[in-house]
Amino acid sequence: MLREALYILAGQVPGLHALLLRKTKKDLEQSHLVFMPHECEIRGAKWKSTEGIVEFPHRNSRPSIIRCGYLEHPSDIENYLSAEYDVIVPDELVTFLRDPMLELFTRARSTNPALLALRGDSETEYDGAFVMTASNPGGRGGAWVKDFFIDKTPDSDEFPDYLPQHWAFYEARLKDNPYVQVAGYMQSLSTLRDSRKRQLLDGDWTVFEGQFFDEFRANVHVRDLGVIGSGVARFLSMDWGRNAPGVCLFWVVLPDGHYYVEDEFKFNGEIGNKLTVKDVAGHICRRCEEKELKRVPTCWLDPACWQHTGQVGESIAETFMRYKVPCVAANSDRLSGWQRVHEMFRLAPDGLPWLLISPRCTYGIRTLPSQLQAKNDPDDMDTTGDDHWCDALRYGAVSGTRPPGYGYKPPPDPFTAAWWRQQGQSPDAHLLGSESRPT
Repeated sequence: MLREALYILAGQVPGLHALLLRKTKKDLEQSHLVFMPHECEIRGAKWKSTEGIVEFPHRNSRPSIIRCGYLEHPSDIENYLSAEYDVIVPDELVTFLRDPMLELFTRARSTNPALLALRGDSETEYDGAFVMTASNPGGRGGAWVKDFFIDKTPDSDEFPDYLPQHWAFYEARLKDNPYVQVAGYMQSLSTLRDSRKRQLLDGDWTVFEGQFFDEFRANVHVRDLGVIGSGVARFLSMDWGRNAPGVCLFWVVLPDGHYYVEDEFKFNGEIGNKLTVKDVAGHICRRCEEKELKRVPTCWLDPACWQHTGQVGESIAETFMRYKVPCVAANSDRLSGWQRVHEMFRLAPDGLPWLLISPRCTYGIRTLPSQLQAKNDPDDMDTTGDDHWCDALRYGAVSGTRPPGYGYKPPPDPFTAAWWRQQGQSPDAHLLGSESRPT
């Protein structure tokens, strides 16, 4: 379909300059180059095999060109940035990395009057150039493709100028293809693992290669439980960030043993909008006041926030506590933490997952499915992705908090003598009015 669309455009638009890409040279040869010489011949076009170029002649005008290439390594993007293309066509888009592709998309710009006349809009300065792509679900790029083309919800902090009306998705299912014997093809897919069958048979974009939380389903785990009163156990968990995004999660421990992440607070990570620890603490306190809580629940925080390395004075955790956010050092063991999260995503005997997430947690709902397994350890999560919400979730999952009657002894009230002893500190100075006492 991609090649046929390019042939039609090349025949209609004199001087067209189009780029057809695959991830690797081998992919390009097997999926396109093997067919193009014959297809060009029957259309009256000229195939230049040494250059990987198709030329469509136009009388009294420049020929139209379809250039074939591949982008196996991120550095290969440099081969295409010095040119402008009327049409850019990356085939199997999920095989490409996000940032090189977004950079390449900016080269879809045209000064071709024939293309402007065909599909442009001079009043809005749309010159007719565009990107056209096709892909099955799956692949390590599946998450960003889903964000931009399907859900149209990329991170607004990272992409504040994203315009959803400039991105379109047209779904195609197996039954839509009249040239495939459906029964036979479905049988051939029966030996694939469940996640791959969901991709190819159902067009499921929520699963992809190397997915870390393959048990997460938005239609199962995301529920709106409405307003929950103050008479239940609550706690917070936080992944601190200043240059990278930080996240604070607001947990509810339901009487039946289920957990509910009722809210999220994402902060920092945006250039020119850096919140201090005091600012974040103030936001958390206001959120708790809005929920009509008598006090800020205990926050399970990354143990690194107690370190004094590289700074003078109190630690990040101590500053939080000074501004009325009681903190406890979370268990930072990654493998046991992720195992606990996996267990919480499982279904309880009542048919509901042990962990439910509010629709208000848009950052978490977007980033949870996109997490990948670490390359050298499938039981750990890749740390190069947008994993901040997941780290906050992990700290909360291993907090050990249970509802009354589940064999859990609640922590002492914040800033009491017993609470300070739990932090490994002497309560005397704090209780006698030192500067570290919350005011």
